Amino acid sequence: MISERRRRVALDPDFVIIGAQRCGTTSLFEALMSHPACVRPTTREVHWLDHRYHYGQRWYRRNFQRPEGTVSGESSPYYLFHPRAAERAATSLPVTTFIVLLRDPIERAWSHHRLNVERGWEDLPFLNALDAEPERLAGVRPSRRLYKVSPHRDFSYAARGDYVPQLERWRRAVGGRRIFALASDSLWTP
Repeated sequence: MISERRRRVALDPDFVIIGAQRCGTTSLFEALMSHPACVRPTTREVHWLDHRYHYGQRWYRRNFQRPEGTVSGESSPYYLFHPRAAERAATSLPVTTFIVLLRDPIERAWSHHRLNVERGWEDLPFLNALDAEPERLAGVRPSRRLYKVSPHRDFSYAARGDYVPQLERWRRAVGGRRIFALASDSLWTP
């Protein structure tokens, strides 16, 4: 076991689970963090490559202070879908591995919608929300504007399941060798 008295240093994460949302990213993160060589970041979803990039890389690295010889990472599932996250990762994280979980797009969309209903962010039935998605993603406000609700992030039920353009954007930015993509089902099937 690694002594906690060893000097802790702020380093880039070894891995980042970039998505997709509602595909098992939290479960995978918790499984990885259960390994004795893994050190938890300050928070599971740091959201630096999407919402907090302006905080700078020094701030980001402070989330991963750990003894040398250990591994750390984060899980922010909006990264896969965010339009600028891949290019930011290419510039700022030159050796980090990016993990993508993919789930049946319909199941993913349904789960995303249910989550938003539970949060009180969605007041449309599922099929109506799918019909409203193009307008919402074009910037038209949802029928109820609530604190922290972002149409691009929160009402992208079908768009987030269109994995090919998202994966291609990441492959072009960071290269295919640094992306590890797998089907969510493969993690939990004996």
